[in-house]
Amino acid sequence: MRSPNTQTVAYLSRAHPKFYASNPSQIDYSSYMKSLQLCIETKAKKPGHLIHNQILTSGLASNLHLSTKLIVFYSKLGDTVGARKVFHRMPERSVVSWTAQISGYTQNGCYQDALLVFLDMLRAGFKANQFTYGSVLRACTGLRCLQRGMQIQGCIEKSRFASNLIVQSALLDLHSKCGKMEEVRYLFGMMEERDVVSWNAIIGGYAAQGLSGDSFRMFRSMMQEGMSPDLFTFGSVLKASGMASDVIRVSQIHQLIIQLGYGSHISLSGSLIDAYAKCESLASARRLYKSMPIKDVISCTALMTGYARSSNYSSKALDLFKEIQQMHMKIDGVILCSMFNICANISSLSLGRQIHALALKFDNKINESSCLSHNTINYENKMKRLYDIKAA
Repeated sequence: MRSPNTQTVAYLSRAHPKFYASNPSQIDYSSYMKSLQLCIETKAKKPGHLIHNQILTSGLASNLHLSTKLIVFYSKLGDTVGARKVFHRMPERSVVSWTAQISGYTQNGCYQDALLVFLDMLRAGFKANQFTYGSVLRACTGLRCLQRGMQIQGCIEKSRFASNLIVQSALLDLHSKCGKMEEVRYLFGMMEERDVVSWNAIIGGYAAQGLSGDSFRMFRSMMQEGMSPDLFTFGSVLKASGMASDVIRVSQIHQLIIQLGYGSHISLSGSLIDAYAKCESLASARRLYKSMPIKDVISCTALMTGYARSSNYSSKALDLFKEIQQMHMKIDGVILCSMFNICANISSLSLGRQIHALALKFDNKINESSCLSHNTINYENKMKRLYDIKAA
């Protein structure tokens, strides 16, 4: 399979041969815009850099729309430094270019930077649009900064975007992620129109707060209103089902996932395995794991955690651990926690030492985790008692 760079270069060579000519001034504004959009869609780094260099020498470097498109291009690549350089060099800006910079920071997890640019935008006299508000609210959500989010909400309520679906969904998600479910219920009830994002905010919020009954109720309402669930919706209701230990509901959701064509999604397979395991339906979890053409650390961790909760599956847990090592998969702290539980279950001092040696190879964040420390202490205490009994 050819890389996005190769595919994009091939397309540009056919559609816009002037890109590879010696004189960039022969290329018009429209060709630059179309080609940059292609680079954005395919994340084609090298062709995008080529186009940027040609724009710089073509006399179009100060063009507002091209500069904004370049900000989007660099942000899509995760190059926030490149996007910032383009933004700072712009002789003039529009609300679209400000929003592109804010959105780029938010998409790449630079939430504080997004808020700072938003404040700069307001100081410069620009008024936010629905996309600006959506992006800056997502930055507040990423920071779990409800106070700043509510300040922005106050601005929204005075604007013409208070009933905009994008803005309302972003507000729902903010309050949901911050655990303010009463406000979520109020905002959701006030919405004239709802999309899958707004439904996900309330369903996921209830699931995150451990309110599985409310999460199921909203999921049923969503289906009754004819709204199709997506990956996030299913992930949330599976989490709620696992917390409620409702294996019948997990099985029903599993069937719905297959019916709607999501059965091959690896992320949902991991969520299903986790839900089955939490319901102590380890046979179902194991069957699903075995049917996966590609295994990932999430599915392995979910199954291993389920095995660790039951002393009847210790041998299968050891087989799974060997399989994980053979796949050269990165072992996380959760798997190590589970393995210490299993070592304690089977009273294996030698295996416990091997797992402890493996844990020491990990970074301090894993070694200092409360889960790993607690399970290590439990294991060591059990081994000490076993040693004392044998010595007596």
